Amino acid sequence: MHEFGAFRGHVGGKWRMHMEKQAQALVPQMAAPKMVRILTHALPKVGLRAVDVLAGTTVRLREGAAWDEDGEAIEDDLSDEDLNQ
Repeated sequence: MHEFGAFRGHVGGKWRMHMEKQAQALVPQMAAPKMVRILTHALPKVGLRAVDVLAGTTVRLREGAAWDEDGEAIEDDLSDEDLNQ
């Protein structure tokens, strides 16, 4: 089992919450960030997703896309309640 618990949903619940909190903590330490993203994949397929920490959005990236490319906006599968635990 992973250090942060079993993965849940498409991107792994506790792991993703932990990563987002850590990224949010880094933002104030950065001079002028234009983008802070966490790249994940969606199971059972290995589709690439990007969580934009500054904008609070999640996008699906096409195969072979650059990490900072615009993607197709998708609904986030974690609630605010999940992120605040």
